[in-house]
Amino acid sequence: MVVGNNYRKRRGLIKIDNIHDESITVSKGMLKYGGSFIRSIGESLNHADDNNKQKIKDTWPEEWNKYPELGLCIEFEDRE
Repeated sequence: MVVGNNYRKRRGLIKIDNIHDESITVSKGMLKYGGSFIRSIGESLNHADDNNKQKIKDTWPEEWNKYPELGLCIEFEDRE
């Protein structure tokens, strides 16, 4: 799995090129590790179309950039 530019540079991971795939990873991190507000955003990502996912990303960029790495941890745990 891959994440956005910030994490690629820090962790050597590959960049996600579309909002749909990126939002899946972000949502997983938000749902597991976020507070009630962030979990609500993560749940909203699961129901949003790509246009609204982009709006969420643009509205909360700090939160969006915080959770892909945590979402990746969940995905790797699920594989093991």
